[in-house]
Amino acid sequence: MARKGQFRRGHGFFLSATAGGPPQFFDFRNVEQAYLSPKEPILFSSLPQSGFDHRLTSLTVPEPDGGARVHLYLSIANLHPTRARSADWYFASVEDMHERFYVDINEDYVPYDQVLAPWLKGMALEHLATGSFSGLLRDGRGVAILRYDAAPRTNVSYEAQAGEFANILQFNMELAPGETKKIHIEIFDTVTGRTNEMASIQNESFLDEATAIEQGRQIWNLALMGKANIQVPEPMIQDIFDTAQANALQLIAERADGSALPGQGGFNEYTAVYSWEVSGYLKMLNRLGYGDTVKKTLQYFLSTQAGSKGPAGDIVSPDGSFRAHIFWMCETGAVLGLLADYYLTTKDRSWFGEHLPAIVQACEWIKKGTQRDQDRSRRRHESGALRPAAERTRSRLAGSRAFLFLGRAYVAWPASDGARAEGLGLYGRGDLHGGSAGLSGMSGSGG
Repeated sequence: MARKGQFRRGHGFFLSATAGGPPQFFDFRNVEQAYLSPKEPILFSSLPQSGFDHRLTSLTVPEPDGGARVHLYLSIANLHPTRARSADWYFASVEDMHERFYVDINEDYVPYDQVLAPWLKGMALEHLATGSFSGLLRDGRGVAILRYDAAPRTNVSYEAQAGEFANILQFNMELAPGETKKIHIEIFDTVTGRTNEMASIQNESFLDEATAIEQGRQIWNLALMGKANIQVPEPMIQDIFDTAQANALQLIAERADGSALPGQGGFNEYTAVYSWEVSGYLKMLNRLGYGDTVKKTLQYFLSTQAGSKGPAGDIVSPDGSFRAHIFWMCETGAVLGLLADYYLTTKDRSWFGEHLPAIVQACEWIKKGTQRDQDRSRRRHESGALRPAAERTRSRLAGSRAFLFLGRAYVAWPASDGARAEGLGLYGRGDLHGGSAGLSGMSGSGG
């Protein structure tokens, strides 16, 4: 699905078990998926259904103008050993707001229910045949949304209505026993505002699957070039590491101002940034040499201090806190930990000095909160922790670990080789209640 703010554009295949039958959804519960390799997120999906074996290759290739194009290669095999079979396959392009595509079960993590209704209302597009078995769809502005290339002797049409579905591409094919045919879809990067020249598009040749895979691999080879290369003897451990690295890079979305939003994954929007959740993979990327990428996310985190409403719960004041998205008390401390970690791995003194005022403000925000709670004679084992975010369900999960992250910050910064860290000197002497003990144990279990 393509994203632009809360707006979504989705594309998908559908099938009919018999020729002339209405489109139906594939049974996603039985789909098997695998990457080309953990370092190369080119996706292969496989699903036998209705007597046909379906294999889909999904990948992205770069465009000369800096954009990208998604390629989908659907291979269809007739599984019947003796009988030729005819059936219809469909392809829909839809658009709607994010919340209309999903029913949210838990806003924090992966589970969600997909809503079918948006997929029944395809975009009203103009169908233009460019060859006997190829063509494109364009919108009312004349901008190409996608183009397709199907196997010889495929009957292609654009149907205003097919069963419950509106505005959908239909591919009718007959396959001999054991025969395999292919449908190739190219989706243009139009949601970001790119304009496609119709004349050049119509004259472009289609990429075969092997060439597209090679071009897709180059994106990731370039992204990994010059970075740390970790190799271990155990194949399973190597696969886990490589997958984590690729997933982390895919979760970071650059913004127009040059900053970047580090996504959490799953259901969540890129705008739903959880500082504590993403700190793990951002620190990993720091150590692998992706400091420039992490720096863009820190630019975003630092921007959340201006006008921050602070976390939910009993706070002295929101002034100085960082508030990306979630209400957890730990968010400010988590950002401080990320800032300290970036400096420790890059030794970027100029950057540190530039942002020292914001860093000091955040430290002061936590100091005031912990001082106030210490004055209220809270239990010793909670000394140094800010109060729970809210007295309700999950309040302890949203309890504060801010001091834990601050501990990392104030231990690191005074030893920063004169990088204008003198302003943080008082924080290195245990002035924040709990002292070094705050590094080893905190109240609260998840935030």
